[in-house]
Amino acid sequence: MSTNYQRPEDNQGVNDVSRISAGSTVKGEISSPYNVRIDGNFEGRIVSQSKVVIGEKAIIKGDIICNNIDIWGNVQGDLYVQDTLALKETCVVEGDLHIRRLAVELDATFNGNCKMITEEEFAQLTSGEQPAMYSVEEEKPVQEDEEEVDECLTPESIAKIEKLLAEWCKNGGFRDSAMNMPMLASMICVNRKDLSAYFEDYLQSSFRVWLSDIRFQKAQSMLREETRYSNETVSIECGFSSHAHLYKVFKAKTGMTPIQWRRFMAKKASENSFIPTNETPI
Repeated sequence: MSTNYQRPEDNQGVNDVSRISAGSTVKGEISSPYNVRIDGNFEGRIVSQSKVVIGEKAIIKGDIICNNIDIWGNVQGDLYVQDTLALKETCVVEGDLHIRRLAVELDATFNGNCKMITEEEFAQLTSGEQPAMYSVEEEKPVQEDEEEVDECLTPESIAKIEKLLAEWCKNGGFRDSAMNMPMLASMICVNRKDLSAYFEDYLQSSFRVWLSDIRFQKAQSMLREETRYSNETVSIECGFSSHAHLYKVFKAKTGMTPIQWRRFMAKKASENSFIPTNETPI
């Protein structure tokens, strides 16, 4: 079985770069034989046969397959790197790593599992010998006679999962910084395949993105309602691995630190509570 992923040619032009600039938001899939640089927001899958650079203000939601990658920004997804992954000091990465070499700078934030792989294992992961989600080649069309109904969640199943997740959140299940989808499925007594289908097909998201959003929303609530809470307390109560992780998530999502965001919201609330009037008493 052939493998479409190949090393880039030695004579690749230095200007052959696929780029998403800061301020841009793109959804879909990038597949390029050349370098890829992202400074904006991207949701989908990135495949590069060369190097990927994720800028400091970039937010990526999706898997990345490449030869080398430098990350300064926020990535939520799994990484498959043929050679070297470099986690820079400003990065926040949530996902599983399948890499050959790893370089980590001080203050870089990573939450997930890391597996060191050989070039042969990388070739297998990015070839048709593995499930389609890891393959760079085009997906094969579904046969008309294949039964897809069984893989679809019914409205009753969706309602049941939503109720169980709401109860889990109410009980503070998100506070466990080591939480993963198999653990969650076991805790709420839902088949892992059904839970995965709920996130991917119904929410059009992933477990990691969903959980990150839940924690971020809880942190916003705590910072807005309780000024006595420190960043350390908020990070623990909301399931972040450290207060540094909380800081970087807020910077990535709001452009502000937690303290700056709290002050901004307090000022906004104060302005909204004061309604000036130009009426002159009779």
